[in-house]
Amino acid sequence: MAETIEELAASADRKPKSELIAINNQRSEPSIRQWRSAQETNKIVATLGEVASAAVATRASAEIVLTASQAVESAVENMRGEVDSFLHNVAS
Repeated sequence: MAETIEELAASADRKPKSELIAINNQRSEPSIRQWRSAQETNKIVATLGEVASAAVATRASAEIVLTASQAVESAVENMRGEVDSFLHNVAS
């Protein structure tokens, strides 16, 4: 595959056109496969980016729910104290 331009030109003069086309196709086929692989890789990278963004959004939502849950827990504790105090006052 390390032929010089002169060697390629000389061999092209001796080969029929159909054989030259076949050689060209053989040489360009790996490039096409590489290009297609690169395109598919780009799609995968884009999809992984979307997954990462969704994971970040999910984490943010989970933190909001956790904060709200902690606020409710605190309010319940306060309410329990108020009810206990009320019941203690009523009983005395």
